[in-house]
Amino acid sequence: MSSEQTDNPKSEFAGLEDKDTMNKLAHASDPTDRETQYIVDKIKNLELDSSTTSTTLTTSIKEVLSEVEKRTSFHYIDFLAEFGATELFLISGDGLLSWILDLHHIDHHSGGQSLPILWTVEKFLSDLIARNGTFRIFFFKDEQMEAAWTGSKGLMRKLLIAHLEKNTTTSVDSVDLPWVNPKSWEDYTSRYQPAFLLLNLSQRQREDCDNDFLEIVQYGVFSTQQKENVLDIDELSFDGTKILAFSGDRSEVLRDRLGGLGPQLLRYMQSRTVENVKKGDVNWIEENSLRNTLSLTALRNLLQGQVTNEDVWLAQAFTQYLQVLESLSLSQRSHKISTELSGSEEWKRLSQFVKRVAGEIARIVDGKIAEISDDTFVDLIDGRLFCVTAVLWDGVVDGKFWEKVSQGLTLPQAQPIQLSKYQKMISPVQDNSSSEPIRITLSNSLLHKVIPDLFKSRFVDVDNSDVDAPVDEQTAARLSEDSLKYFQYEKKPEAEMKKWKQMKVAQRQEAALTKYAANLLVDSPAKRVVLAQEDTNIERQRKIRVALESLEEKKEAEVEEKAGKKEKKEKKVVVKKKDQMIQANKQKKHSAAQTSHTTKLENDNAQLKKLIKDGKHSSNEAKKLVASIEKFAVQCFREEQHAVGVDAVLAVLDYWTNMTNKEDGKSEKVMENLFCGLQLALRSAPADAMSPAQKTQIMKTAVLLGFPDFISDLEKHLDTKNSGVKPLKITTKRDTSAIRYQLLNVSYNLKRPLGKAQDNRVSFMPDDWQKRLLDVVDAEESALICAATSSGKTFISFYAMESILRLDSNSVVVFVAPTKALVNQMEAEVSARFSKTYRSTGKFLCGVFTRDYKKNLDNCQVLITVPACLEILMLNPAKLNWTKTIRYVVLDEVHCLGQENGEVWQRLLMTINCPFLALSATIGNLDQLYGWMSGISQSKGKKLHLVHYKERFNYLKMSYVDSKGENQGLNPLFALNLKAVKQEKQLPDIKLLPEDCVQSLEILKGVPGIESELRELQPEAFFSHLKEQKTWNISMKDASAYEDAIKKLFLRCLLEKPTETEAALQKHDPGMKTHDCRSEEDVFKILDELKAKELLPTIVFHLSRAGCEALALALTKKLSDAEMEYRRQKGTQGQIDKLTEAIERESVRAKRDRDIIESANSEGKAIPPDVENRQKNLTDMQNKLNLLAKVDKKYGFFPRNISVTMEDIKEHHKWADPNDPLVQGLLRGIGVHHGGVDKGYRKAVERMFRLKQLAVIFGTATLSLGLNMPCKCVVMCRDSILINGVQFRQMAGRAGRRGFDLEGRVILAGLPASKIKRLLANRLPDIISSSPVTPTSALRLMVSHAINRADPQVASVAKTFISHPLFFNNANNQVGLEKEIVTGSHLLLSVEYLLREGVIENNGMPAGVGALAYHLYWLEPNNFWLVALLRSGLFDDLTARTARDPDQVLRLAEVLSNLFCRIPLHKSQTSESGPSLVVLPPLPEDFQRHLQEHEERLKGYSRDFAAWFVKKFGESIGHDNVMPLSSIKLNPSATLSPLAEKVKSVSGTPSYVSNFVGVSGLEPERSDLTEICNTIRSGVPIERSILPGIDAQSRFNSYIVDVLRHGDRKAIVLHNRVRPEVLYESLREFGLILTILSVEMRRRAESTTQNVTAAAATATLFETLTVRFKQTFNSTFEVNK
Repeated sequence: MSSEQTDNPKSEFAGLEDKDTMNKLAHASDPTDRETQYIVDKIKNLELDSSTTSTTLTTSIKEVLSEVEKRTSFHYIDFLAEFGATELFLISGDGLLSWILDLHHIDHHSGGQSLPILWTVEKFLSDLIARNGTFRIFFFKDEQMEAAWTGSKGLMRKLLIAHLEKNTTTSVDSVDLPWVNPKSWEDYTSRYQPAFLLLNLSQRQREDCDNDFLEIVQYGVFSTQQKENVLDIDELSFDGTKILAFSGDRSEVLRDRLGGLGPQLLRYMQSRTVENVKKGDVNWIEENSLRNTLSLTALRNLLQGQVTNEDVWLAQAFTQYLQVLESLSLSQRSHKISTELSGSEEWKRLSQFVKRVAGEIARIVDGKIAEISDDTFVDLIDGRLFCVTAVLWDGVVDGKFWEKVSQGLTLPQAQPIQLSKYQKMISPVQDNSSSEPIRITLSNSLLHKVIPDLFKSRFVDVDNSDVDAPVDEQTAARLSEDSLKYFQYEKKPEAEMKKWKQMKVAQRQEAALTKYAANLLVDSPAKRVVLAQEDTNIERQRKIRVALESLEEKKEAEVEEKAGKKEKKEKKVVVKKKDQMIQANKQKKHSAAQTSHTTKLENDNAQLKKLIKDGKHSSNEAKKLVASIEKFAVQCFREEQHAVGVDAVLAVLDYWTNMTNKEDGKSEKVMENLFCGLQLALRSAPADAMSPAQKTQIMKTAVLLGFPDFISDLEKHLDTKNSGVKPLKITTKRDTSAIRYQLLNVSYNLKRPLGKAQDNRVSFMPDDWQKRLLDVVDAEESALICAATSSGKTFISFYAMESILRLDSNSVVVFVAPTKALVNQMEAEVSARFSKTYRSTGKFLCGVFTRDYKKNLDNCQVLITVPACLEILMLNPAKLNWTKTIRYVVLDEVHCLGQENGEVWQRLLMTINCPFLALSATIGNLDQLYGWMSGISQSKGKKLHLVHYKERFNYLKMSYVDSKGENQGLNPLFALNLKAVKQEKQLPDIKLLPEDCVQSLEILKGVPGIESELRELQPEAFFSHLKEQKTWNISMKDASAYEDAIKKLFLRCLLEKPTETEAALQKHDPGMKTHDCRSEEDVFKILDELKAKELLPTIVFHLSRAGCEALALALTKKLSDAEMEYRRQKGTQGQIDKLTEAIERESVRAKRDRDIIESANSEGKAIPPDVENRQKNLTDMQNKLNLLAKVDKKYGFFPRNISVTMEDIKEHHKWADPNDPLVQGLLRGIGVHHGGVDKGYRKAVERMFRLKQLAVIFGTATLSLGLNMPCKCVVMCRDSILINGVQFRQMAGRAGRRGFDLEGRVILAGLPASKIKRLLANRLPDIISSSPVTPTSALRLMVSHAINRADPQVASVAKTFISHPLFFNNANNQVGLEKEIVTGSHLLLSVEYLLREGVIENNGMPAGVGALAYHLYWLEPNNFWLVALLRSGLFDDLTARTARDPDQVLRLAEVLSNLFCRIPLHKSQTSESGPSLVVLPPLPEDFQRHLQEHEERLKGYSRDFAAWFVKKFGESIGHDNVMPLSSIKLNPSATLSPLAEKVKSVSGTPSYVSNFVGVSGLEPERSDLTEICNTIRSGVPIERSILPGIDAQSRFNSYIVDVLRHGDRKAIVLHNRVRPEVLYESLREFGLILTILSVEMRRRAESTTQNVTAAAATATLFETLTVRFKQTFNSTFEVNK
């Protein structure tokens, strides 16, 4: 029993298991038939009225699109993490531009500004790239979008397209709208196979745009998109490395029914067609820059028609503006415009003229696009600067440009617009920030020790900065204790339990753990280790010395191998007398074992021959015996009993030879078995160890197979001639070689890279890379291990544990797992593998610490935990001495560094002071990650090794379910995105199996000019270097070399001869047409086929918990119904029914009889005979019923072909209910595994699956993370947005585990072809991470240092945070600042926030309710919002004003739901008719106001810090004049004129605001925190992720309040659209938070001296809510029932 010790419900869906409800839960996002028909009817109505006006058509289409949106399920996700950062996605350029035009810092009112728009686009794209985003941008064709983009906005669109194409490496495409040219759009999406589309589904009203048109275009694409997922760009939120967004997941049903919308959208397009303007020839005014050329030419064209006097003046003003624009730097172009001026009629006239110029430039710009060569193009037009220049201009014309514009034109006299009265309304943008240091007294020396220069520059008057003030020991102890106590959800304090009950609970838990652990080592080479004594110090030093020498030898060998020196140094062997005695003793044991083995083989062989003679050659008994003999042969060879081993193989070969004479033996499978048997003998036994008779028998079998090359090589190898045996009839037509046969037919039996010698440190023969790991642990050094799933890397974790257990009884090894499920298994596996007796009482081998369970934490040697909990311990002041006992840390699935909460993993690696092992199978940027980890290790005087092993021990054979429902193989070459390969000039990380390589040769035959290369790559030629062993002993390593050669040739052909190569590929491409597999019958068909092909057990992955249970229950019912019908036909069902009725009747009498029996026993009387007879009859009837009702193996899935009984299930799950539908599934070999099912049931499923009592498990992704659940096959059932490249590899890796199967099978069922191709050709994502420093981590560091101020360890950890962050290269850090300055600034700003907000005292300890921020650390930034609200007294006010409200508890729940466990709502999701509110009521006004005040203070802190930073590091970060993506540098190109000086004199912007948005007059005081961070100047290290601001504008789901209101899970899932697994975990989390809050609020009430009554009332309200919530939670999920 482990980390999930809380009482789980029977299932999240307990009581909802009827088929209809489960299907609704599984497809909660699907609209009902009525809803779908409503949309279809709307579309038909559009079709009927051909005379519909444009306006009516617009309204009707928008209404349909709105209904589509309402019936779409939106999921709020980190889309790069969920989809996989390396997967290509498509961005709608039109959607991106329309979204950016709506941003606050973009000026709408002055005719347009190109520079802020293009800068914002570049920054957005560079932020995506920094997070490893891979994308293309598509724009719909100009002629199809002319109605949407006019005037200056039309020009901005053209500028954006041209700029991205000419000045950046961004891929830009021009495509047809889907409904204009459906085939073109389908070809486009099929070519790039995007993971998703990024659209703007939130159009707003803006000038120069047809907003209805833009909205319909974006929603039209969304609604008619058939394959890819869609994300709403307007809902994007950048949070460190995460990018959060809503993903629209439309049901397949809805997608299919929207097909009729396309023609109506086309009609709409045609109704909005804009006449093409004739462009004609342009009389260009060529100038020194493209900006001047386009602008002056546009002015001249505007002046060639009817022109007013004002037009002339405006044109003259425009020429003056162009000269000013040339001479001013970006920082001199920022102006604040009064609302009186910007709203004046004159300003509107100026703006209107800019739009006219922009429109004319848009008309002519196409003729100059090809000439973009200077940087002025990005700064083509600045309407705001023109308006400012016109206001300040004195009317004197500088003729530099005007003469060229007016030349040859007859123009009227210019008439100026009277603007002088407005000149005083233009001023610099006000800067209210302070760049001066702040005055704070701090009596905690952490900052002084870690960042002394930054600290002293920022904080002044800190006289005692290097002196630590003492802290109250009682407060410190309670703080440390509470941080651990709170992580025991719903557990009674031990003091409340009686001692005997504690012992009873502990015994029950240990018994359950022992039972769970009992089968973890089944079929595993690992043996239980009983540690009787510890290593001596001498032994330990010897191990270290030997390991270091071994590592050094390997290093030298690697260097020599790279240098081409392959000669091996011979070591002189000295045979000692002692060794001779050992060898003699070994030989004696060998002889005795040979006699024993021979006897066993003779008995088994005799039994097998009898079965064959009796005609039972195909029986299960015979097959099991053959498998046993084959396994015995392997054992003999391992023990060097070669003669007996060969005899065992010959017995197996004799069996399969006999099978060829049988009708059911004439199959390829029999031939494969014969060939593999020969491989086993020839690989394992030397030729000189075989007798002549054995050689002859082997040769006879080889001849039967009919491979001439095999026979020829074998004659040489065995020195035996062909005995004249004729080949089998089945092989006479074989026209292939044995070499090719190995690759095509028995690739699963290629020679494995096994170790060459036994190593006494482990119970198996380790490979070379595994030996290196053993040496690393023995040398007490660290390693980053990246090895494929199923390669055999996990063993080193247990070896590290064993090493520490042998060391002493006080040292600790910590195993860190990413999930609680893996913690559970690891605890059991450690218990199964190790046993140790301790001299001192109270010491335990294994302990566990998770958020809701703590066991033996302080007194164990092997601690198993999750990352967040280990961080608690590492930074807990009271645990500082304990952390020093940690000697090794194992971090499993370390690629979680790049996922949600990756910062926790990052901080762990920084805080660990001992050697560590970091394991993963999926790291993209391995070298970069190794460099980072190595730097951390070196800073601590440790060494880190990189161990990278790419090969799986077993191949994975992929297939998919095609449109006919058949299983089809997959060659990854057909999944390649050829265009991307040609661009990147390298293949993605695809795996070609040997059979794929042979097929690839056939493909490449269609490419001319490579005939000689193809001849060299024919298998017979390529493997000729293996000499006579090539026909039977090709290894996986040889096959990998062959694969590399094939891929290298294919890539060269694709790059040098793309047309011919693509044509050859197309010729052989079968075309992937997939089946949606939506019906349960489709899944059942797959499982039936697997059963028939003996490919069970299997795991069926379905990433919906409800979907897993729905499929399992439906399959159980189908099998039950089929068996019941069979029984009816057989006549046994009637007997069962009668017996059931009779038992029910007798059971009533049996209850009365039990009273009689009890009475007789108590009185010492005899039991009446009739009572005894009735009891006996009832038992007999029950036994007869059990026999009749036993599940027939034909109606279940059982790997061992033995059905399961209820007694078997009770062995694993004592409280299993026979009437539970899930338990009924176990009786048929079907299980369900996910985090929401009852813990006892889940454990039973795991045990029974390992014991091969179950053959099918329906599970979620939790099964993919390292759980010991070996299976032959994995089925990925139905698509999900959560299936990305990493998830795919993790799930697929469960199949074909090392030591269990020769190969793994993966079947993709219900995934679209484009998704399958992406997954196969997907590159592993790089691991990136945000800054490890946040206000919460700073708080924990300050507290830890305050309490342990004399210990240097805390300061050392903080220095590591600063000097070695795993930082992603975001736009704000592209100026080359040292990471120490960037991360140090994060720490400095965080501590400044804590001090200025009063969260901590001057000594670094929490101040008052600031302790809650410390305890609720994982809720950041919400923990700081709570502290701000508590300090304000608002909760006391809420309690007082709702005192008479009968729903007072709900009012408090509404407030807390706005702070914690929030689930954002998409804007389309509204309250519906039903029991749920759906939309959470907003915070009360006073709460909102106070949080807004907190936000304003935070903005002030940020602005002050940024201004100070620019002042201090201004020279280092340079001028803010470089574009973030194109790297275009903008500098003035002319000297300042008097007019320019005048414009400059009234300009100015805060130093920390980016100059690129400063030109739009951005006022930081009016910006929210997100915009301040987005518009901050390059080089200032302030990020949104380190500032605890609140998004008060978001809408949230009311699921918590709704649960309290009605407690109906079904309603929450269907109306609130909360997935069941999310609902359970989120509510459970909320309950934990309430527990902490109620304790702290009561503590606050007891310690306060002010408003005591109010504080007590508030505490009572919190406690009441906590009790009610727990009761509701328990009843809602049937906990404890």
